[in-house]
Amino acid sequence: MKKLTTLIACLALLTAFAQSQMKWGHDLTAAQKTAKASKKLIFVDFYADW
Repeated sequence: MKKLTTLIACLALLTAFAQSQMKWGHDLTAAQKTAKASKKLIFVDFYADW
């Protein structure tokens, strides 16, 4: 049980750390330029309220 608790705590910390490293933008053109310069992909997230 102690190993499971430790594993869950580690996963929670890793998730929090990963999210703090993300920088969300609102300008697609600027994101494309940055992605091309750093040779990385772009993640586009969108939704609609119907």
